[in-house]
Amino acid sequence: MIRYYTLLFIVAIFCSCETVIDVPLKDADQRLVIEGTITNDSNYCVIKISQVSNFYSSNSFNAVSNASVKIIENGSAEYTFLEVAPGIYKLNGFVGAIGANYQLNVTADGKQYIANSKMPAQVDIDSLSVKDDFFFGDTSKVVTCHFQDPVDNVNYYRYKSFFIDSTGKDINIDRDQFFNGEYIDRDLFSISGDFEEKYGDSATIELWSIDASVFDYFYTLSATLSAGSGQFAAPANPNSNISNGAMGFFSAHAISRKGIKLVP
Repeated sequence: MIRYYTLLFIVAIFCSCETVIDVPLKDADQRLVIEGTITNDSNYCVIKISQVSNFYSSNSFNAVSNASVKIIENGSAEYTFLEVAPGIYKLNGFVGAIGANYQLNVTADGKQYIANSKMPAQVDIDSLSVKDDFFFGDTSKVVTCHFQDPVDNVNYYRYKSFFIDSTGKDINIDRDQFFNGEYIDRDLFSISGDFEEKYGDSATIELWSIDASVFDYFYTLSATLSAGSGQFAAPANPNSNISNGAMGFFSAHAISRKGIKLVP
């Protein structure tokens, strides 16, 4: 089995930017959902555009095709992303630059949507480790990420875990409000039982340096999901950094990654 740790200012929610965001929407029949990422890894430079129904309908998630998708770098260079699959827009070979400002400009069904994000400096993973953990009499292995948090800026992070045949579905986010400038030993998840059979004997961990608006989106999305479990009122929608009422987020972020052997 796999067990994720809930830590101060780390939010674990059962969704990911690779999967449908299934959240209750307030006062909406059909809302555009944009999930856009520009990174220093060309594999992650992708804009996904879909529509989601309101809370009281089927919550179907449908790709939006034939949209106009442009990325503007530092207010001047303009790049057009093309639809490579239904609702998926990419530009072959495009790589984001650390410190650059990016604007996303989407036109879909006659409406324009704009978002802005600046790519923070990359924070490198120093190392990964596995240690024993004892939880209610059971012994498991805990995977820990080690890195140096920079002292000069407020930093926001997202941790992602990839296994041989799957991707970790939880989203872990963090900010350095209480550990600014410190060396960080962050426990991410533990493994036990039939883990190797289900997930394999190794993992890749990514540390994403995200900006404040993206952190706020995932933080409020977690609150929305928690409130959605209630029975009496629809919760507020998560805070998106995209204009004109679109759901989702646009993030320019830097990625550091390392692999680790989980089972000897």
